[in-house]
Parts: sequence; structure tokens; C-alpha cells
Amino acid sequence: MNYRWEVASSPLAHPSWKLEVLLQNEWSKILDCGILEQKIVNESGFLNKVGWSFCLNLDRLAMELHGVPDARLFRMLVGHDNVMDFEWTNTGSLESIHSKVNN
Repeated sequence: MNYRWEVASSPLAHPSWKLEVLLQNEWSKILDCGILEQKIVNESGFLNKVGWSFCLNLDRLAMELHGVPDARLFRMLVGHDNVMDFEWTNTGSLESIHSKVNN
């Protein structure tokens, strides 16, 4: 698997990085991480401690692997109907899901 680490910018974490993987000839961000700003850590009651920030973008990875073009469609479908979830995981097809959403 091709991957790369990039320096990222975040108002809450500095320094921060992102991990991107090459999926279907496009780089897709699947992880953000960094060291929390000390002010945030201190205001949380953890004086003289280091805080870490992680965000794993599993929804983006699943969208890429299943060909879901829009995150809103993916989030609308997941977790609301057991039949739809079963069909989604077993077919990997959007056609039957579109028909359920549109009916």
C-alpha cells in the first residue's frame, strides 16, 4: 500500500500531521494527528502534561473502497436500517441502496 505523511495545520494541535493512502490513483486522508496546544491541556486540568490528538477517518476509507461519491449519502445509509446495512456490506453496490433511499 502506498502511503505518505504530510505536515498539516490545525488550530488545536501543533505540530500536526496527516496520513494519506493512495486509493484508486488518488491520495485520500485517513488519519490526522498532532500534539495538543499546551493551553488546551492546561485548561483541561492537566498541568505539565502532553496531550495527543487523533482522528481516524474510517468513513472516508469505506467510501473510497465502496465507491460512495458523497459523504452525506454514506452517513445517511449507515446505521439506520438493519436490512440496508446487511445489503450494503454484502453487495458493495449502490444501485439497490439508491432504490431504497428514493422509495
